[in-house]
Amino acid sequence: MERVAKLQRGSSGYGLTLIKPEGGKGAIVAGTLVSSPAAASGALFGGDKLVSLDGRDANEMEYEQVSFALRFCPACVAHVVYWT
Repeated sequence: MERVAKLQRGSSGYGLTLIKPEGGKGAIVAGTLVSSPAAASGALFGGDKLVSLDGRDANEMEYEQVSFALRFCPACVAHVVYWT
């Protein structure tokens, strides 16, 4: 099933916890933090795989690049598509 979530970074980030997939490309959602933009979206669940971020193919990005982009982009909006 495909779901799309559009997240605006909150004061403490997006509220996603991620894990590194086998092969090291992209990222998998481990969970969301309570009262975070990710939790409020209602569209993100543990085990979902990030396939795009701001129009970039996450499967072409190293896990560290995905993590860095989500952690340190001060004002970007993350457009993400997840598959379960």
